[in-house]
Amino acid sequence: MHPTSIQGVSDLIQMVELHEAALLRNFQIRHRQNIYHTFIGNRILVSLNNNLSEDIQLYTEDENQRKELIRSYRQRPPHELLPHIYAFGAEIL
Repeated sequence: MHPTSIQGVSDLIQMVELHEAALLRNFQIRHRQNIYHTFIGNRILVSLNNNLSEDIQLYTEDENQRKELIRSYRQRPPHELLPHIYAFGAEIL
C-alpha cells in the first residue's frame, strides 16, 4: 500500500493508487481528522457531510473571523491551505 493511501492527501491528484478503495480510504482518514473538504485538481472540491457534530471553524458566525478566513484564501495559492469553498471564490474574485 502506498503512503498516500495510509496518510491521506488534500488533493486526490496526488494519490499514486487511484481506485475506489483508495479514494474511500482517503476520505475516511480525512473525516477522522475532522477534515471534510478534499480537492480533485484545481477545479473540483469534494465536501463530505460532517453531520455538524463538531465545531470545525470552517463556517463561522463571527464576521471578523469569516473575513479573515476569506482573506487568507485570497492571499495564498489554494493548495497551501486546507481545501475549502473559499479557495474557489478567491480564485474567481
